[in-house]
Amino acid sequence: MRLSKERREQLGAYGQEWVSENNLIAISELVEAFNEKEEKQTTFEEMLHGLRRFIATTSKNEVKFAIYNDEYILDAKLDKKQIEALIINNETDCCRDGCECGHHDHEAATIAEIEATITQLQAENSEQFAELIGLTAEIAAPLYGVLNFQELAEILNHYHPKLNVVKDDILPALTTHIEFSGEDVDYTVFEGFIVSPMILPDAIEITDADVELIDNIRVEQKNHERYLPDYEEFVQYATPIHEMMTASFDNFLNFLDKNRKRIGIKEREIGSLAVTFLQLLKVGMESKYFVEFFQEEGCSFSSKSFINEFMGYAGEVHRDTRMYALNGHTLNELELEVEDDQEQRIVTKVGRNEPCPCGSGKKYKKCCL
Repeated sequence: MRLSKERREQLGAYGQEWVSENNLIAISELVEAFNEKEEKQTTFEEMLHGLRRFIATTSKNEVKFAIYNDEYILDAKLDKKQIEALIINNETDCCRDGCECGHHDHEAATIAEIEATITQLQAENSEQFAELIGLTAEIAAPLYGVLNFQELAEILNHYHPKLNVVKDDILPALTTHIEFSGEDVDYTVFEGFIVSPMILPDAIEITDADVELIDNIRVEQKNHERYLPDYEEFVQYATPIHEMMTASFDNFLNFLDKNRKRIGIKEREIGSLAVTFLQLLKVGMESKYFVEFFQEEGCSFSSKSFINEFMGYAGEVHRDTRMYALNGHTLNELELEVEDDQEQRIVTKVGRNEPCPCGSGKKYKKCCL
């Protein structure tokens, strides 16, 4: 089940609101209250999934609730004694006012229930930990292409410093996440690496060319620091459409649509063809193959001037695409960094008493220093 960022945040915020007013509430009650208030209805399964996803994709210190036994949410800040009180009041009905059933005494039943609940909470925290790691892998693999377990741990600690994830946490967590998701995940685990499905759809049929591509990407990645946006932007890369939300990609789509008859492409095929093109750019397709790719898909180009026009739009998409070999950066971002470095080098060579490079005519020390 996949939820949009807006839906996940809506359900998570609802859980936050209710648990602030009620230390413990049944998820089924939460669903009823939600459906009475909201126009877009939800189900128990969607609510549970939304709450789990909210926990997994939100900074830990911002989450106010924990999930118990897939039935309740409770205040994440409760201590052991408070949890015990909730269990006594909500889980041990027959022993609430003193045991009368004749099978066990109140104290023994309560302790057993408390121990079972704490064990359950620990297990669920472990599941949530695994899901957070798995979901982060689902974002990181399509964004960076290839990364190892240590690098994923570093990304997790960058965004969730209190977790203290280590390399050895990764494989067990990913195994759990894959089992929980029914193998419907956006990454492939291969020999200590987490790989984008664009490179390896699965870890079974792997060719020498696949391994060579991974090796080439890893060599290039060493030349670039990892792209690490703020967390709000990072989690948006969990939705593939986020990378299509650029002016250059929109302009490219409009160009293809406007010239679809000239190119020989059906209107309904434009979107999927442009998306495939974008994905190949991420993997590392060079500009000299742009026209060839579209020709292989049945497109035609009538003149050299039209090819140049096409290459102008395609080139803009190319420069705006987050590439695996660039560790998630775009060519435009790297070009800006180079320009900034060059400007810095020029400035540092100017003497205090020399003319300012800004062109004001004043000495550097009295102008821009």
